[in-house]
Amino acid sequence: MKDLIFILSKPIILTIAGFDPSGGAGLQADIKTISALGSYACSIATSLTVQNTLKVYSSHPISTSIIEDQFDKLMMDMPIRYLKIGMLAHKNIVVLLNKLINKYKDHFEFIILDPIIKSSSGHFLLDKEGLKVLFKDIFPQTNLITPNYIEACEIFQLSPEDSLAHNICCIQESIKDLGVPFCLLKGGHLPGTSNQCIDYLISSKTVQSFMGKKISSKNTHGTGCTLSSAIVTNISQENCLTQSIIKAKEYLIESMLQSKNSIFGSGHGSLEHFHHLT
Repeated sequence: MKDLIFILSKPIILTIAGFDPSGGAGLQADIKTISALGSYACSIATSLTVQNTLKVYSSHPISTSIIEDQFDKLMMDMPIRYLKIGMLAHKNIVVLLNKLINKYKDHFEFIILDPIIKSSSGHFLLDKEGLKVLFKDIFPQTNLITPNYIEACEIFQLSPEDSLAHNICCIQESIKDLGVPFCLLKGGHLPGTSNQCIDYLISSKTVQSFMGKKISSKNTHGTGCTLSSAIVTNISQENCLTQSIIKAKEYLIESMLQSKNSIFGSGHGSLEHFHHLT
């Protein structure tokens, strides 16, 4: 009977990320996106942040013993097959996550990592030692990473002054060494794309572009979290990677359009994740 319940239930996605009290990014954006698109979200907070729509003021990592206990208890009870990783906050949390992924590696069908290094307001969200462990140990365990251009320059040691074509080639050359099958280079920060937001799905052998409309809006808080969560949700519903990205971009664009005229605070507000219900 228990197995039958699991078969009939929604796909379950575990998101591991920071807690955003303003409700726009991190765990809140992940949970909203996963729920809006029809899968089931459970979550573990890596850090409690102090932030609003204006900026991130500080972040306070959660005890690794609590994170580990939460992870173990969830895996013991729920048929979690999909993992979304966001802000990890501290080297010790990255080391722990590597241990936990190895422990439960036979359970996961797809792991997506949104490598959040620092906030849009410039606040670093993972220390340098944590980044080293992330690149060395977590990257090889993922199916897809989703950096923006600024993050990609940090990860792949690129120069923003070089051409986009050159930097994409550099990513292709580096990605195999990092052990990552695919990198989705998000287009929001790419140079020379004023009217379009073009994302590039890069492997060591191929590059595939995904066109999208660039939305002029103040409410862009949590766009990266939303996109990566939408991708893994679509994957959990048996879409291929290409189709999952296409559908995720469509959802993101509509969520941005619907929030365009909303006022959530004095800074960059959230998206309308449940726009289809309004």
